[in-house]
Parts: sequence; C-alpha cells; structure tokens
Amino acid sequence: YLKNICLRYYRWEIRKPHTESSSMESNFDKSSKLHTPEELLKNAEELFATNNPKMYRASILEAITALEAFVEETVFKTLDKLLDPILVKWLRDRSKMDFDSRLGIFTPLATGIEIDKDEILWKNYKEAKKIRNKITHTGAVAQREQAKFVIDTVYAWLAHLGSTSE
Repeated sequence: YLKNICLRYYRWEIRKPHTESSSMESNFDKSSKLHTPEELLKNAEELFATNNPKMYRASILEAITALEAFVEETVFKTLDKLLDPILVKWLRDRSKMDFDSRLGIFTPLATGIEIDKDEILWKNYKEAKKIRNKITHTGAVAQREQAKFVIDTVYAWLAHLGSTSE
C-alpha cells in the first residue's frame, strides 16, 4: 500500500512542470482576489446551518481561516506602517506556520489591544485550534458542538479585535 502511494507521488512529481521554486506560493498570483474574513465567516455559518454532519469540518476550517485572514489583513497592514517593510516581511515569513505568535505577539504590537494568555478568550482560541488540528491532521469527525464552539470563538476574537464582522 505504502509503495503504491510513493509510486503515485513520484509519478505526480515527474509530470509537474518544473520551476525554480516548487512551492505553491511562488506560483500564486498575488493580485488574485482573496476571500475577506467576513465572507469566510459567513461561509462557516452557512455550512454549519446545513445541519449536515459532513459540513461541520468545513465550517470549522472556514471559521479558523476567517480569524487568520483577519489578522493577516489588519495586523500586517498596520505593521507595514509602523516598522521597516523588510522587518515586516521577515516577521511574516518567520511566522507563517506560527499563528499563535501572529495573534499573541504581533496583534497587540499592531493594534495596542492587550491579549492576556491567561484569559478565557486565549484558552478558547487554543481549544478551537486544537479542534481544527485534530480534524485536519487525524481525520477526526467534527461534531456539531465543536463547529459551534469554533465559530463562536472566532466571533469573540473578531469582536475583541474590533472587527466589523460582528
């Protein structure tokens, strides 16, 4: 079984056009329209409202993505105005896979809004992230109450950060 997967991957790799950089990001058109945090959160709500258990996973992913997009959209635009653009690019690159730092360190720096990691808001974010990671990386089945919790947590964060998404 594993041999077949490896063989399929190998065949996929040799069929792909080779470029200097094989990362998807380098091929991503930076001018492409992106979903707004509001659109993503609306999608999460609509998926949840279907009451279809197969859609709860998608609603969780959309909700977390809404929070990530909000931080990307607001925090880094503000940091671009406050700090040297080279430093901001370095911070963005170094924190790509570390949303905790983006939310817990860069967000207060950019917005002046305190984030207390001992408060329920932070603990709920960590639990929402744990749910997201579990359904993403282990294939766990998402439950209705988990989806509701994640969506509610994202709304709480957007309200705390002053989003118009409320």
